[in-house]
Amino acid sequence: MSKKTLIIFLFLFSVCFLAFGKFAFPAYAFEEVNTPSPYVKRIVPIETQILPGGVELRSQGVRTQNNGNPQGAWLDRDVYSLVAPGANNAVRIVSWGLSAANGFSAGTMVEIAQDYQIKHPGTIVIGGISGDFFNNQNNDGNTMEPLNNWVSEGDVLKKDVLEPDYHNVLGFKEDRTWVEGKPTATLNLQLKILDGGEVSAVYDIPNIVRTAGDTLNSEGINIVYPGFEGSLDTTGYTVVKGYYETFKQSRSPLQGKEYIENNNLGSFLKGEIREIIPGGETITKVPLGTFYLLSQDESIQTILPVNTKIKCEYSLTGEFAEATNTIGYIFKILENGVSNFQQYNGEHSYVYSPRARAAIGFKPDNSVVLLTASRGPITGSTQDGPSLFELAELLKLEGCTEGFNLDGGGSVSLVTRTETGGFRMLNEPTDGSPRAIGNGILFVMQDPNIRVTETTSASITVAQTAPIRNGTLTQANVVLAGKSYSLLDGPVTITNLNKNSRYNLKYEFTYEANGRSYYGEMNQTVYTDEVDKPVIRRFKANSVSGTSIEIEYQIRGENLGEYYINYNGQNHYLDATEGTVTLTGFEKGETVEFVLYVYYSAQQGVTKRVESEPLSVTFKAPASGGGCQMGANIYYLIGLLALGFFVYKRKR
Repeated sequence: MSKKTLIIFLFLFSVCFLAFGKFAFPAYAFEEVNTPSPYVKRIVPIETQILPGGVELRSQGVRTQNNGNPQGAWLDRDVYSLVAPGANNAVRIVSWGLSAANGFSAGTMVEIAQDYQIKHPGTIVIGGISGDFFNNQNNDGNTMEPLNNWVSEGDVLKKDVLEPDYHNVLGFKEDRTWVEGKPTATLNLQLKILDGGEVSAVYDIPNIVRTAGDTLNSEGINIVYPGFEGSLDTTGYTVVKGYYETFKQSRSPLQGKEYIENNNLGSFLKGEIREIIPGGETITKVPLGTFYLLSQDESIQTILPVNTKIKCEYSLTGEFAEATNTIGYIFKILENGVSNFQQYNGEHSYVYSPRARAAIGFKPDNSVVLLTASRGPITGSTQDGPSLFELAELLKLEGCTEGFNLDGGGSVSLVTRTETGGFRMLNEPTDGSPRAIGNGILFVMQDPNIRVTETTSASITVAQTAPIRNGTLTQANVVLAGKSYSLLDGPVTITNLNKNSRYNLKYEFTYEANGRSYYGEMNQTVYTDEVDKPVIRRFKANSVSGTSIEIEYQIRGENLGEYYINYNGQNHYLDATEGTVTLTGFEKGETVEFVLYVYYSAQQGVTKRVESEPLSVTFKAPASGGGCQMGANIYYLIGLLALGFFVYKRKR
């Protein structure tokens, strides 16, 4: 290679490096941003996205110092978080898992989010995170049962509480307040009568019959669970038979862990009364799908008529009594703004061992943070994840003062809602694919049903398209550029907008439900149309015969697609934007409606349609006063010729 060629090569290489080098190496390799924590550096800037309910999705790349040791290695982490604002109490915190008729079930977080939305029409799932530890060990039957107490949307699916101090429970109330600790429950199982999904009456069930060794109690209500095999003489009892939709019984010990009340394990049953049976028959077997309630008090058939919906559960008491959702956690990692477990090397290796992590944190303003930290594509890290101290420091960066560690490792999952209403998992699963888990925590809210119903090149129309599912809407506004428009009195059209422009709309709404007031927000980006709506200037019948019609039309507009005349279920496509067209093949006496449809590209990827007023034509026979226009013209011409001939003869 000559010296001149080498110089040219080096010059071109330098230009290419300067132009494209930033794509060859990730940004985090060049800059670090110090944070309020001396143990965390940000190496990839935060990207944010506003989801329904004002929930903020945050993605960033960080470098944390291993286990908070000042001499420890710095390791890269991908961090994702969902932040629900404290002011938006319309965003609720829900614990949810896939339902099963018998026992517990598991699904990926995407499946859990989809399942909740299907089971709760009129509700928007915004996003969520993996929840409690659960039993997925084959030597314990692989029951998929969450290890700790679990209440889901008011149903106490598992009242049991794990004994170890580092295993505790979070409870979420309807007012967005929360409690932590070890829940207590009623001594007896309780029968709850449901009316429209709400509990209308409660009765104690002091006796549960599960096995052949159990007997009926003459006092109060007895329940005989599915799976019973033995001999129960029902003489003197009124027997009520039901079918259930779900039935769960707790097991112990799972994974070697004990419950506080091992002698009184929890259970849950939800179903419907189907039959009242006179006593006297012997119950020998209760197949799956069925259950029995028995009492020597005949009034049981009065309080439980056929078709009554019921559930049988233990009710939580004490400070957890108002918790409508609970989730188990292991280790509190952030307390009063102080991160626990710095440089911990004690008996619980789980605390400091590297693994993918999930956590929930609370800010002083009542905001809630769901967060994951692990390897992934943001930083390109292959490290499994942080210690619990590092995880707490990440919650502190989000403004949290309290934080709790959730199930980690391959269970870690953070999902968010997509623009099309589906769900996607953001963090990289350490199993190689998303793991089916016992339950998760979701951010959900009622759909206010506020929608953009129309856009033009100069306007946007917004309306509430349907009532909310639960409660009464007391405020509904659309806000643009600081100006608010009320939607309570009907649709709102915002005018004088620019063509082909982006507008950020904010929806604010308040509703009253169950004696409480809820406030929520939603944001939507809307584009005005690129072109004005096409105009159909002319669409008329020039002439009509007994079997044909001549139609004149004229269209004016831009970005036109196809346009055609629709009649009798068929389309006649047009080749030009104006002209006349003759349509034939009609029957005399037939009435036909003609409509001109014009399609156009309003925005990139958005096709709209305008249509003419219907043109209704009846094809009449000549004998009935209609007929051929040409024939009428001939008769008119003959008459004129006859009149002219008569005048000519008189002048002669």
